[in-house]
Amino acid sequence: MSDSPRFRPLTALCLGLCLAGGAHAETLTERAAVEHTLARQPALQAAISDVARTAQSIRAQSSRYRPSLLLDAGLNAERTPGLDGGGGTNVTTSKSLVLGADLVQPLAWGTQLDLRVEHRLVDTAPPAPATESTGHGLLLRLGVTQPLLRGFGTHVGEAELRAARLDRVAAEAARDATASDTLSATLQAYWELWYARRALAIERAALALATTTRDEVVRRVDAGAAAPLERLTYETRLAEHAQAVDAAELNVDRAVRTLQRAMGDDAPSPAWTQDEAPPTPRDAPEAGDVRARVLQSAPALRAPQAEVERAEDRLRTAGESTRPRLDLAAWVQLQGLGNEAEGPAFTQVGGLDNPGAHVGLVFELPLSGERNDAERAAAKLAVPAARARLEASLQSAATEAQIQRETLARARKQGELAAQTAALAAQSVEAQQKRVASGAGVPLEVREAEDALRRARLAEERARVDAAVADVRLAAATGELLLRWGAAFAE
Repeated sequence: MSDSPRFRPLTALCLGLCLAGGAHAETLTERAAVEHTLARQPALQAAISDVARTAQSIRAQSSRYRPSLLLDAGLNAERTPGLDGGGGTNVTTSKSLVLGADLVQPLAWGTQLDLRVEHRLVDTAPPAPATESTGHGLLLRLGVTQPLLRGFGTHVGEAELRAARLDRVAAEAARDATASDTLSATLQAYWELWYARRALAIERAALALATTTRDEVVRRVDAGAAAPLERLTYETRLAEHAQAVDAAELNVDRAVRTLQRAMGDDAPSPAWTQDEAPPTPRDAPEAGDVRARVLQSAPALRAPQAEVERAEDRLRTAGESTRPRLDLAAWVQLQGLGNEAEGPAFTQVGGLDNPGAHVGLVFELPLSGERNDAERAAAKLAVPAARARLEASLQSAATEAQIQRETLARARKQGELAAQTAALAAQSVEAQQKRVASGAGVPLEVREAEDALRRARLAEERARVDAAVADVRLAAATGELLLRWGAAFAE
């Protein structure tokens, strides 16, 4: 994970999960669902691994400018013909053993430094009357190669390091977006399951009431106080409530599976209960505040922003490999040679007796600039395309945030209205029951009042969950969701 303050909440959250116990409680709380999701969700674990991978890529690119040691050894045998000064030729036979070591230091500017130490053992057999001899040679050379055109400057030398760092930013953005989406999906599924269970409880209560009413009607029919047709009416109503209960049970099963899928492997079983109710919905923020939050920290924008930075950086080095090459190469050296002994060679080098130097230029001109032009044109087109995708992501994120802001405001209003309706419906049921008991009312009016109360209670619970879901989606769109849960676990 990144050590920047922006990512500390998620880091603290994931560390908290590692310390949390693995035992399952009987009650599934909102926090327990989040813990399980962030610890087990495969998509999030993959995104976290990608961040770790990019960190290793940065490490690899940072080590490009470490020195390296090259060792070489060679054995040569030669017969060299020459003129003998009398109109004829002769042949010199030589054997040599060369041992060398190079310490190479590349630099970010494209410069390469090379320090070479070489020892040469030469055994020479010239034509008679000269005698065979053995020479010991020593070479000490310091060389430098500096690109003046292609490969010049840190914008080229550190291009791969910058690319690795931008890949890290993109991976962190993907991790945060995945974490936000995963949290959002889990919390939405959690509250949808809560509503499904509340709806099931309401439908079961209605079924129990309908069963009691049906039984009362049966007793009245058997006693001759009611017509048999009235019994059929209540049997039909009972069947309708039984069907509603069956549908509600199916909705609970679906909601459980949805939550299990959001939480990842080894998710809780349907036997887990939910004791907490949706939190009181907050006031919907101002439209301007929502857009500002989206611009500042929306997870959906960070990946397109990173892509813009990568496109702009690639434009800086586009076509670099096909530019004309002009390299400055220079070296200074010291040499020593001893006949049948190594000492004189070291003495000559130490005394700076045989210095040498070289300065030269190497120029390479590609005969066609088509590849260079194509690479730069492609890089130039990639920049506005990346910026357009960023703008599209901004518009999408801002629109989604505004939609959820309005949904939150409407859900709050609907919840208030539904609560009022439920209270009035409860009063209506009580009044109708009193009227029937006094003989002024009819059972049909009670049944209608009870149905109205059931619908009002379902609407009230639905509004509460809609507000909770809208709040989760709004927090996800503005980037608050990670901060909200990360801060909770950091305490």
